[in-house]
Amino acid sequence: MSKFFWLKEICGQVERENKSISELKKQYQFNNSNLDSQFIKDKIQSEIYFYSDGEEILRTDLLNEYSQQKIEFCQSNAKSCSFYLTFIGYLFSYLNFCNLKRNIHTENWLKAIEIFKLLCFIEPSYPQQLIIYSEKEKHIVETLKYFKKYKLTVENGEIQATDKQVIQIATDLEKQLIALGAKFVFGNLLKEFCKPTNLNRYILPQSLKNEKFKPDLPINYLMQLCFKNWESKNNPKLDKTKSLNKIKKTAKYFLFIYDTQETSGFGAINGEYTPNEIYKKVLYNSAFKITQMDFNYLPLILNKLFRNIFTKNDEEKLGFSLDEYILFFTHPNFLPKEKYDKIKSNLCHKSTINDNFLLPTDINKTEIKNCFFSYPLIKESSGYKMVDKNLCAWNCYEALFSLFSKSSDKIGKNIESLLLYKLNNENIIKHYGDYQYGERGHNRECDIVLEEPNQIIFIEIKKKILTRKAIAGDGNQLFKDIINMFIHSQLQLLEHEKFIKFNKKIDFITGSNSTINFNDKKIVKVSVSLMDNFSLCDRAVSTNLVEYFSNIRFEDPEFTEYNIKLEKIQNLLSELYPTPEEYRDNRMNLLFIPLEFMLFAIDESIRKNCRIGEILQSILNVTSNTGDLWADYLDYSLNPKIKDITDYIRKNNQLYIKNY
Repeated sequence: MSKFFWLKEICGQVERENKSISELKKQYQFNNSNLDSQFIKDKIQSEIYFYSDGEEILRTDLLNEYSQQKIEFCQSNAKSCSFYLTFIGYLFSYLNFCNLKRNIHTENWLKAIEIFKLLCFIEPSYPQQLIIYSEKEKHIVETLKYFKKYKLTVENGEIQATDKQVIQIATDLEKQLIALGAKFVFGNLLKEFCKPTNLNRYILPQSLKNEKFKPDLPINYLMQLCFKNWESKNNPKLDKTKSLNKIKKTAKYFLFIYDTQETSGFGAINGEYTPNEIYKKVLYNSAFKITQMDFNYLPLILNKLFRNIFTKNDEEKLGFSLDEYILFFTHPNFLPKEKYDKIKSNLCHKSTINDNFLLPTDINKTEIKNCFFSYPLIKESSGYKMVDKNLCAWNCYEALFSLFSKSSDKIGKNIESLLLYKLNNENIIKHYGDYQYGERGHNRECDIVLEEPNQIIFIEIKKKILTRKAIAGDGNQLFKDIINMFIHSQLQLLEHEKFIKFNKKIDFITGSNSTINFNDKKIVKVSVSLMDNFSLCDRAVSTNLVEYFSNIRFEDPEFTEYNIKLEKIQNLLSELYPTPEEYRDNRMNLLFIPLEFMLFAIDESIRKNCRIGEILQSILNVTSNTGDLWADYLDYSLNPKIKDITDYIRKNNQLYIKNY
């Protein structure tokens, strides 16, 4: 039952009594001299404000009820709004919620509603003006109409769907995809992307900055369905254009049910950071974003991350060396057939891909057998195929990494070595190693520091990634993963910032054996992770994540060590920025970026003959809610006369399909 059933009953009572305007004027002592809309509004407020007892009406509760009633009205196809809806709209739009109480003062609410009816008499158009639909509400109504046969419901302004209903929708969607042909659908999905001429990767621009909201296409979800049904036989009688459009429309509305997509371009900035909202961002990433990498970086990453892991014993056991593995992707014709076949057998899906996959929330569940991301090659009747080099680049990494999981503790240091190798330029001043803090013998490690004329960039590297368990919906695991791969690194960065600000310099006693002086420079804190975390890397989101986690504590004993870290972050923030003004000026000087973007920033600085800090500043200066750092960078760095990045970069959609 609605929390506002009592209010609906009073509105119904006023409607049934159907008092005339003359009766209401006489009852409440209105005459032509005081029959003014503002005067009437003041009278309404005087009846229901400032009671000392009764349960408080929360604005969020009223918002949910207001949204619910608007959606129900739109579904009913009625010509005019109900009196109850107009009064709810009035309360939400015009009243201050301080000391607004519920049903204990029924007689006062009755008077207020009767006076509101008088207001509607003298301004007949006023009730309709109160009903303003949000973009989300409009699309909820559209979604309910589109899926009418599944009989979805709405509660508190949110779509409600049972497990049976979502499974049925997903099953019907998959049948449509199979009938059209998975390979055909996959090829057309790639055409949704832009491929900038100066980037060897795909971008799907979806900025809300100057656009009305529209549901995004869940590219990754549909692609995973395609891989699952890769060898499906299509129905040649179907109208391909019409059928493809129906699949896209169904998928958009289907994912809208999950409420993962921001309906405002300011969602990343103003969004509520609750466990549920954080999970929605992660689910959005896994359903809408593709895991990709510039394939040109693959040889370098494989070489630097696995060189000290790949032993002679491993080479004898596997039947190939690391160099031969890399050669397979760069110059396969140089490999002897025996080696070529051996490596290929380790890169191929052995059976049907994505078994048991159906729902968007299934993408990373452990129950999904032979997950697409595990291997880069798909076995077809005609041979083996890598469907796209960029889409499968990380699969090539995963396939090799799975053979060396026992040595994964070395990966973090190897990432650091890789970046130091890329930074091996005499024009870049870098520092790294241990420095002494506190008592003698207490050393703290700093991964990398870049020193520039106006700023100091501290970089901390974490090999941790979001695990499949976390992405599949395990809340505890999700929070642990975020803390391990991002929050912990920000804690370390804050410790470096505190030390250099309080001591004015850092003397590195190992590594670079150098000194860096503070000189009141701007401090930028960069967390580098192995994988792309999409919307979590948005500057506003990552900043809000630090603030959210610094202000929460877990009651579960298994989070004891995590609580210690969160307590430290909160204390460090208070020490570094003791006033609100100082915190506001420095709160967003942080970045959460994947390894690939850091490699790109280094290369881009060389191409443009500028400092790395200038490239990083491009994404520090923008928060566009796209969940794509490369799109943000291009959007910020392009000529300002170019209004639409989509038009600018939509060139040839080159498909890197290769047979093996």
